[in-house]
Amino acid sequence: MQVSNAKLKTYRRCPKQYEFKYVMGLVPKQRQLQLERGSWLHELLMVHNDGEDWKQRHRELTKQFENLWEEEREELGNLPGECARIMAAYLRTYKSDEQRYRVIDSELNEIVTLPNGLDLNVVVDVILEDTGGGIWLRDYKTRANFTRTENMMLDPQLTLYFWAMEHMGYKPIRGAEYDEIRTKAPTRPALLKSGGLSKAKSIDTDVYTYMVEIKRYGLDPNDYADILQHIATNQRDRFFRRTPIPKDPPVVKTTMREAVQTAQEIQLAERKQRFPRTFDNSCTWGCSYRDLCIAQLYGGDIEPMIRLQFEKGGEDGRHRRLR
Repeated sequence: MQVSNAKLKTYRRCPKQYEFKYVMGLVPKQRQLQLERGSWLHELLMVHNDGEDWKQRHRELTKQFENLWEEEREELGNLPGECARIMAAYLRTYKSDEQRYRVIDSELNEIVTLPNGLDLNVVVDVILEDTGGGIWLRDYKTRANFTRTENMMLDPQLTLYFWAMEHMGYKPIRGAEYDEIRTKAPTRPALLKSGGLSKAKSIDTDVYTYMVEIKRYGLDPNDYADILQHIATNQRDRFFRRTPIPKDPPVVKTTMREAVQTAQEIQLAERKQRFPRTFDNSCTWGCSYRDLCIAQLYGGDIEPMIRLQFEKGGEDGRHRRLR
């Protein structure tokens, strides 16, 4: 049996969701903008980390996007344009990375044996070496809004990866960090009827984007010094944020013990085919299988619903359509 951080997390949240996603391999047909944008950005970052041209890959993904049904494209909006702007802004923000780090590997996908003999599938977004020879693990998180730091400290993902990388011989590991990317490009300031740009201080943008619009309309940057200063002061960590997570021995020990325990529970559940439901309010907004779960609970025939609303994505429950 093979587990992963995603499987462990899903099972802890709800065994029934685990059954739908990983045992039955059901993937919702309806596209979700947040997920599509996240997958697109992950793809561009992987290509960039491999030393290849991310713009070329972006053009390939854009061509796939243009081949979608018109209704699907309308639902996703200007996905290619937004992803290109976010990626360019990310590289501008971290332009010093090339001098500070060397990419050792990206999208590392390996199997490590847990202490109880089960296999743990580890997928690390990027492994870096700093100028002092230290190793860093980095995991990209594409989100509408940044999460609370304490929530990330409770998330076992990087601790699992930290443990796995050490067992694979990556040393010395200096740290692990979450690299959060907001799935929203900086807002372009509105052009007013007077011919100038809006100076609304609530604008969700960065200096670069505002300056591009100033030049686009042939305006004088000096007339916008006040709003540019305001944006510069408040744009830090507005679109991108990196958060190192401490990996002290007690944290690693506890996390691994809990991972082994959950893996054993999954093994038993799959053997006995018993997946009880776990209800909380996140069922409303955080589960793609809610309606299917309700229908099954009340004794309905779920096969027509499955054929209508889901696709088979394989036993790992993953299915990226724009790849």
